[in-house]
Amino acid sequence: MKSVLPLSLLALAACSPASAQQHDGSRMIAQLEKADTNHDGAVSREEFTGFRATQFERIDRNNDGHMTDSDIPAFAKNRIPEEMSIETLKTNFDVNKDGKISKPEFVNGPALMFDRVDTNKDNIVTKAELETARALLEARQ
Repeated sequence: MKSVLPLSLLALAACSPASAQQHDGSRMIAQLEKADTNHDGAVSREEFTGFRATQFERIDRNNDGHMTDSDIPAFAKNRIPEEMSIETLKTNFDVNKDGKISKPEFVNGPALMFDRVDTNKDNIVTKAELETARALLEARQ
């Protein structure tokens, strides 16, 4: 059974409102760390988009090639905050406005968390940038 967690993480990466970011920021940082496929302690934008591609496979629960409301399990629909809803995600990711999010739209869509953690804007999230982000999140809690 596929997990609902990747959908939540996707939503946070897409929307990143302050309250959701504070609440699940540690998980987002952990996801950035998981994207470090060459295990060098840094996450390049290419690694991040590659990681997103693998996550799409988990999110697209019905394997139709799109992320839609039908991919959210019924038990979770009432538990997902508005800022993480498919409607909110469509606003940020559905470039062609067809009502669904394709894999290319998702993989190449906004990466607000990556962009916020990459403070020097060199398209690489370093271990130091991750540690700084983690410390800022802990200070806010």
